[in-house]
Amino acid sequence: MDLDGDGYPDIISGSWPGEIFLFRGGPGGTFSAPEMLKDKDGNIINIGGGLHEQPNGDILITGNAEFEQTSGGSVVNYHGKRIKSPPDKQIMVTGTASAVHAVDWNGDGRLDLLVGDIRGNVFLIPNEGTPSTMPSASLVSCRPATNR
Repeated sequence: MDLDGDGYPDIISGSWPGEIFLFRGGPGGTFSAPEMLKDKDGNIINIGGGLHEQPNGDILITGNAEFEQTSGGSVVNYHGKRIKSPPDKQIMVTGTASAVHAVDWNGDGRLDLLVGDIRGNVFLIPNEGTPSTMPSASLVSCRPATNR
């Protein structure tokens, strides 16, 4: 499906960490590097993802994060945020396993995103752009899907 109107088929994909990726198609069946889709406020879309402080002070990150060892101790990089691990607490990382489908859900001529997660929840991300644009950084918002 050509999602961005450039004449080449594109791929939209969910992931184990939960982020949604767009691979823009090009000539000869090539694809660009994956782009993480963002909401209209510029936040990376990750249904159910984010930072969650546990009652005991540990931190659970749901999404794509990288651990780093520095001279000052352990640090986790989560979408550009560097989180220092407290010496007596843990930082844990897990995923939400998103699956995504582009469809004109509300019949307005624009492709919206339906995203499912590992828990069986389904979310609607309506396209707030124009009919010729793919839901992207400034064009989408996130709210639970309604029954249809």
